[in-house]
Amino acid sequence: MSDRQYFINMQSVIHNQLSAPSFKNLIKSGFINAGIIDETIGELEKPKDIYFKFYDLYCSMNNCENRTLLICAWCKKHFCHYHLIEKIHIHL
Repeated sequence: MSDRQYFINMQSVIHNQLSAPSFKNLIKSGFINAGIIDETIGELEKPKDIYFKFYDLYCSMNNCENRTLLICAWCKKHFCHYHLIEKIHIHL
């Protein structure tokens, strides 16, 4: 994979993952802290609590024996680097 395509895939995956419903309050808190909106929000889920609680150390894809890199914020499956970034795992 070319370097350009790799970074395009990585940016797409990052944007898609941070657009998950579990990050709605985290994004809203930035606007609240900046004084742009005046609302109260519930408890914030931090990215480390969503992405890095590994209960399965190996990729969820069939016949893949690579170690888990991240947990998808949308479907909660475990993905290795190859299946997450290079094969570009996103939810529309």
